[in-house]
Amino acid sequence: MVIVLGAELVALVVVLAPTSEYEGGFWRRLGPVSLYVQWLALSCAVILCSLRTAILRLPTLLGGWLSWSLCVVVCAACALGVSALDPALGWTPTMPAGPMAFVFNSTALAGLVAAAGLRYAFVHTQWRLQVEAKARAEADALQARIRPHFLFNSLNTIAALIDSAPQAAEEATLDLADLFRASLKAGEDLIDIDQELELTRRYLSIEGLRLGDRLQLDWQVAAPDRLRIPPLIVQPLVENAIYHGVQQLVAGGRISVYSRQDGEQWHLQVRNDAPAAEADHHQGMGMAQDYIRARLRQCFGDRADLVVERGADYYQAQLRLPMESQ
Repeated sequence: MVIVLGAELVALVVVLAPTSEYEGGFWRRLGPVSLYVQWLALSCAVILCSLRTAILRLPTLLGGWLSWSLCVVVCAACALGVSALDPALGWTPTMPAGPMAFVFNSTALAGLVAAAGLRYAFVHTQWRLQVEAKARAEADALQARIRPHFLFNSLNTIAALIDSAPQAAEEATLDLADLFRASLKAGEDLIDIDQELELTRRYLSIEGLRLGDRLQLDWQVAAPDRLRIPPLIVQPLVENAIYHGVQQLVAGGRISVYSRQDGEQWHLQVRNDAPAAEADHHQGMGMAQDYIRARLRQCFGDRADLVVERGADYYQAQLRLPMESQ
């Protein structure tokens, strides 16, 4: 689409260029010129895409020079073909200044446009790589800060259960081992949503041992089959719901987790009872949310989002994920 639009802009510039050698009207000339320029642009794009793997193996300067040279050669060959056919067809795609002048002008203009286009592509690619690297670094830093927090909470829970409920402490230890095994195994790759939900359920099981009846859970989640997400996207939301919500209420509270599908998006909502904002003595809720947004932006761009809402006695976080995420 970008190539087609860019080529059409070049065609408009050529048609609008003042000349006394052509008597045709604007629309009469725009058609042949657009056809010719689009032909050149798409031919160059096809050849560069076909040789993309080989060109990327070359040093940057050599690869750029080779790409530009290919574009110039292709445009020169196409201009020669058009200059030979045009007298018979009578299309006059550019200013009629003779076959050789047409070939030279067309090739020179194509070389300038190709140089500008390749430069833009290089700068854009470098910018995108820098943005991705920055997002990955931010996500790694946030993830490194979240995991110890989760680990300390879980170890404190297990330590509190060793004397009073050794069997429960053993089960919690196994759950914790499974949690970290799944988390470390996932690495940087996307995982199935079922894996992330299972990890979250194991975390809730550990916290349920610590909080007992103070933690009420309403879990109504139907996971789609083809959805893959980054690891540790859902679990930090549930951890926040406990740490900043239910845990601070004397009588405890409820955490509701439910999902719904809205067209090509899948929504997961985590809602919890919470004290008033001024009564929240814990800091750091935004850390997990920043981590999640960074990972979503890195993997899905603006197709995914995290929306939070705080009321007088509740807190709600909603994930919006694209169904086609592979």
